[in-house]
Amino acid sequence: MSAIELSITDRLRSSILVVDDDPLVSELIARQFTEMGLLVRRATNGLRALMTARQHRPTLLITALRLPHLDGLSLYDRLLGPEAPGMDAIVMSGYFDPEAYERCDSLGATPVEKGSRFWQQLREALVDLLPGDEREAISRHESWDDLKQIPSTPRILIVDADPRPAELLKSRLKKFGIEVLTAEDGFHGFQVAEMKCRA
Repeated sequence: MSAIELSITDRLRSSILVVDDDPLVSELIARQFTEMGLLVRRATNGLRALMTARQHRPTLLITALRLPHLDGLSLYDRLLGPEAPGMDAIVMSGYFDPEAYERCDSLGATPVEKGSRFWQQLREALVDLLPGDEREAISRHESWDDLKQIPSTPRILIVDADPRPAELLKSRLKKFGIEVLTAEDGFHGFQVAEMKCRA
């Protein structure tokens, strides 16, 4: 999917590029900002975002930390430079390790964790980063309270009678911020899935 221009308005100046390979997340964020009158474009991976940002330079980049082809911080790093004055970035993830926090800090990007406080953290970051009239519009906008929660981490269920492959996958996927659930058979897998859906 190529970047999509969702809304154009003369009221507010900032343009936002939202980059996430999860279409639910990018759609929720894009819809929220479009309702506020901001110009929003989307991209599904780092390379598409790089091309879009070079054609239509955003004033704010909101990107997932982990992306196909080019991660969010590398994308921001490539967009920074003398030709990119005034561009800020918010980096989203369900899990930030100390190295990711360090990279955010060194690039001047604002980390925002997915989960129960996602919208609150995003709103606070926007209030800090956007100009005065836009800051006020974001602060006053009432729809923040009604937004669907962004899951903190992707979750997968591995069903296998042999626990060794599941443990290997679990240890590797944890490094990418993915929660791994395991079950020894389909019946137990269904129970685990049902229990986690209620949580």
